[in-house]
Amino acid sequence: MHNILNMLKSVLEITAYELKSLINEDIIKVIRYGLKSLYIIPFKLFLNYLNMYNKTRKRDLRNQLLRI
Repeated sequence: MHNILNMLKSVLEITAYELKSLINEDIIKVIRYGLKSLYIIPFKLFLNYLNMYNKTRKRDLRNQLLRI
């Protein structure tokens, strides 16, 4: 679990608090909707989605800084 958290932090480049909040939200979703939906996504595709999210997040943060 520790290695997975470190890998996610390095790919997402977010703070530990943000990561813990996201994990908490996902745990709640799994409890509500079940775990089957997580088996559909291959790991490589999952990492690609994380990478795209990170690029979009960086771009949005840079745009916010430019507006200041």
